[in-house]
Amino acid sequence: MVTNDRPDERRKYFWRSPFTYNESMKHQKTSSDKIRPKHWLRVLAVLLMLVALAVPVILWQAGRFLVVSDDLQTADAVIALGGDNSFDRLERAVEVYRQGLAQVLIIPDTPDATPSGESYAAYMREAALARGVRAEDIYVTEVTATSTWNEARAVRKLMLRNDWQSCIVVSDPYHTRRAKIAFSQDFRPHGLSAAVTY
Repeated sequence: MVTNDRPDERRKYFWRSPFTYNESMKHQKTSSDKIRPKHWLRVLAVLLMLVALAVPVILWQAGRFLVVSDDLQTADAVIALGGDNSFDRLERAVEVYRQGLAQVLIIPDTPDATPSGESYAAYMREAALARGVRAEDIYVTEVTATSTWNEARAVRKLMLRNDWQSCIVVSDPYHTRRAKIAFSQDFRPHGLSAAVTY
């Protein structure tokens, strides 16, 4: 077989090809390494955008879960739970009382006091009287309550003592779910019922 390629040229071509291929692959790998960080930045940006869109939806759903408002029916009593916004709660409880939905107003006794040193219960009683609630319709629990569960127990004891069967519990919107759970768990074994509003 006759060929025009000389041995030295074939040898040169043979050894040059692998060298050229390796250099090309090396160059491609280097280019890929330069592109990869940009790719991950794009992925991270998309993930952050999805999280930003999801957070408001999650918070909205959580808010819907925490807020409870029952359809109010006539009850024996209405109670304004103590707490940071207790005055607003009292306003709503007085409104329920004046609408004829409750016969008496219950004020929980708590360790809280006004800046002048007056007890929370005494201060709220005076505020209720000033808003038209009759003195004989205002009751203060005999047990000092330090939590929603303690308030439920104190109200339950007062209701059983006076042969009341139902009450309306007034609290803040985002506290209504906890109030509903606390009063339902404490009242149910004694045949009492509680509706929650804000």
